[in-house]
Amino acid sequence: MYWNWYAGGVYRSTDSGNTWTTVNNGLIFQEVSAMAISPNYANDHALFIAPWNGGVYRSMDSGDTWVEANNGQPNRRPGALGFSPNYEIDHTVFYGRGVNMVTAAFTFPLIAE
Repeated sequence: MYWNWYAGGVYRSTDSGNTWTTVNNGLIFQEVSAMAISPNYANDHALFIAPWNGGVYRSMDSGDTWVEANNGQPNRRPGALGFSPNYEIDHTVFYGRGVNMVTAAFTFPLIAE
């Protein structure tokens, strides 16, 4: 179970929410505006967050470590993250601001860096 707080980063609970620990290793900024859990989480353990200052970070180990995952996209402040309907095949994540507006999309290799 995951939770993000604007000023506190990302938290994880492994006991149904009774206790929470921070999982911010590798995050330069902990002000999180959006978080998304991979639709294939059971297999890839991938999480994505969008810090308030812009960009996208990815974790391939259930939040233990994070790496910047902009893949050359502009460092914009996303308001939402979403997944391609074919995410398991194309590994595409969308991010943007506003209603029904995608500002950018990126793909990443399935293997952790």
